[in-house]
Amino acid sequence: MNILITGITTGFGFITTKKLLKNGHTLLSPVRGGWDRLKEDLDFVQAKQNGKLIVVDLDLTNSSRLNELKFIIETQFKFRLDVLIHNAGLGILMPFELQNENDIRQQFDVNFFAPLEITRLLLPALRFSKGKIICVSSVAGLVSIPFYSTYCASKYALEAWAESLSSELSHQGIPICLVEPGGYVTEFANRSRTKMKFEIPNHLKDIYQKTLNGFHNMMESKSKAGQNPIHVANRIVKLAESPHPKFRNIMGIDAWFAYVASRILPRETFRKTISLAYRFLVNRFSSDNARVSE
Repeated sequence: MNILITGITTGFGFITTKKLLKNGHTLLSPVRGGWDRLKEDLDFVQAKQNGKLIVVDLDLTNSSRLNELKFIIETQFKFRLDVLIHNAGLGILMPFELQNENDIRQQFDVNFFAPLEITRLLLPALRFSKGKIICVSSVAGLVSIPFYSTYCASKYALEAWAESLSSELSHQGIPICLVEPGGYVTEFANRSRTKMKFEIPNHLKDIYQKTLNGFHNMMESKSKAGQNPIHVANRIVKLAESPHPKFRNIMGIDAWFAYVASRILPRETFRKTISLAYRFLVNRFSSDNARVSE
């Protein structure tokens, strides 16, 4: 099959790409920074030499260049695209008041607007091939979590779009799938934590310094104790190769627990429970000796 997948340099995308190549598929991937970010991996080098991996140096937030993907599919893939996998993701995780406008907009560009624009451009090729669309979302697209406010907003938007579009495209033979992982050991948490390394404005330090320290330490702990990402990669591969893929795919014990609790408990009770749980965890990871964000 011909597959376009984003976000292959780390995490779910890296593992999924390896498995798809092993299964004999041909992959096209936009990568900011291009081939230099992948050339140290022998599997990728061999796949590139065999014509099974095409890498385009392209920033997903640069919408003016997305037509390059359409051109490659029309010329090298002969207008045939069997699977489109929206895997790239960006997380700005911190108290909302400490976030800046540029980071928020970049997060929405990567998590929401890029999948929309790429899908719009490639729908003719997907329709021609009776292809499918797979969106790697998050449990944060189902449950709102403190300090994840704008990340949740971008994933909620992605989920709403995917659910609506699945109805629009069902009669055209183009299924859509959502993959909604909880906490897994990937580079996502580490990349998100790097965004927390900044100087809090003086007038906000008394309000947020201890909170941010605790959340930073909690994320560090989470990055080492999450679930095995290979399970998510296996699910993505299974969906890509399945003739009848399932629309919603919640992954991980924590994701299932949060999702079921959000459906069973009254909404206000669940909201207060999440708030109290996070306050407890952040305070637990906070201390006078906690590492500060700087």
